[in-house]
Amino acid sequence: MVSTINSFLWNRSWTFRSQIKSQKTIMPFMLLSFASVAINTGTMYVCLTALHLNELVSLVLATLVVFAWNFTTSKYLVFQQ
Repeated sequence: MVSTINSFLWNRSWTFRSQIKSQKTIMPFMLLSFASVAINTGTMYVCLTALHLNELVSLVLATLVVFAWNFTTSKYLVFQQ
């Protein structure tokens, strides 16, 4: 929870320089952050069990997928101007 709020504050003020009030954007950001955990877990599961990739490759792929998810949804859904 603390890291999610920290990420929200940095994304709002530095990455996207959003002027939208925090009250309007905090809940969508929290929901997208919780979805990120599910996406990361699902990607790791698929990479390890279905694709039979090793742990390091699975971790890199899951990180890239979640990075793309977080950036795209934050930019176009949460902090849109």
